[in-house]
Amino acid sequence: MILRKEYLLGGENGAPLSLDLRYPENSGKLPVILFCHGWKGFKDWGPFHAIADIWAEAGFAVIKMNFSHNGVSAEDLSDITDPENFGSNTFSRQLEDIGLVLEWIELQSSTELPVLDSSEINAVGHSLGGAMLLLKALEDKRIRKIVTWSAPADLHKYARLDSDANWSSRGFVPIENGRTKQVYPLLYAFKEDIIANWDRFDLLRRADELNIPCMIVHGTADETVSITDAYKLSEIIDHAVFVELEDAGHTFGGKHPWDEEYLTEDLELVVEETMEFFNL
Repeated sequence: MILRKEYLLGGENGAPLSLDLRYPENSGKLPVILFCHGWKGFKDWGPFHAIADIWAEAGFAVIKMNFSHNGVSAEDLSDITDPENFGSNTFSRQLEDIGLVLEWIELQSSTELPVLDSSEINAVGHSLGGAMLLLKALEDKRIRKIVTWSAPADLHKYARLDSDANWSSRGFVPIENGRTKQVYPLLYAFKEDIIANWDRFDLLRRADELNIPCMIVHGTADETVSITDAYKLSEIIDHAVFVELEDAGHTFGGKHPWDEEYLTEDLELVVEETMEFFNL
């Protein structure tokens, strides 16, 4: 039997940060998998619950987190319903959020949740979540292994979402969610954060400093983040295992909402490859 628990933390800038934990009942100390969603994503998106259950059944304590400024309210975890919250997002806030969850894991492992083995924290990030985890692992040694799914390599490109004149004069750039057609007003502070931390967010320059086990997973038909990003990352992180999925898209066939009984063939492969990598 899989136990499932929800938690609410105080995230960066006081915004709530929700997470859920899944692990097999009557377990001793278990290695952790921390899962981070991508931009315009959230922890309850599509098949993420089903994936977490698979890993929990295999003997991991699985934590899926929402970033504090991903537009998902604590009252409704099923979709992005707070455009203003999303608009206040920055890379610095996402990195701080990951740090807060790592601290929570460390504290809970010695108090309320001894099932968590804080010395064995594995991390999985989809899309932008993968890039954030790579940056965080360069600064925080509590992350022991990383797997990225469809991760971008060039984070500076996010500062070019609009011309500086348009973005600064209007105060925001409209970001459309292709699935819902919602438009989120991403504040100019997002770009200011990138400029202020240009070197810190230079993943293409810094990635070769990563000295922990890493696996890069990417589909050749990714419509959101080109497979060339994966080539660049795997070249820089030359010890990384590279899994290239022929004809797979950005979410490996996942969609929201998810009402299928089984994962797609691509997702099943990605989930299994990730689990096997962490078991090495």
